[in-house]
Amino acid sequence: MIYNKSVIEKWKGFLDEYKKIEKYLEENFLEKGNEKAYRDMVELIIRIADYVFRDKEKVRKGFGDVMGGKVLELESDKLIQRGVEQGIAMERKKTELVRRKAEAAEAEIRRLRKILEEQNNKQ
Repeated sequence: MIYNKSVIEKWKGFLDEYKKIEKYLEENFLEKGNEKAYRDMVELIIRIADYVFRDKEKVRKGFGDVMGGKVLELESDKLIQRGVEQGIAMERKKTELVRRKAEAAEAEIRRLRKILEEQNNKQ
């Protein structure tokens, strides 16, 4: 499909407007610590654009490329990942602690059995 200059200019204008909206959202939400609201709004805008341009694959792709990885690399996502990693580390520590307690309990059982055997052998 061949696009004329008018269509291309409108498309560039649309992307420029979207960039302005994205910048506004970033300044007023993301930079003020409200990552979830920022992400929700960006995702909503992308869904609306997908619906509006559902028959125009190239337009939808170009629109999605404007945001690209920003939606996926928000600070909240990094914090969630860090929380998951910390949770895993905590569970490993707990598991190690339980393992050590079990080993100590087994050692104590062996010690008590030995004492019991010695007492039985004396009688």
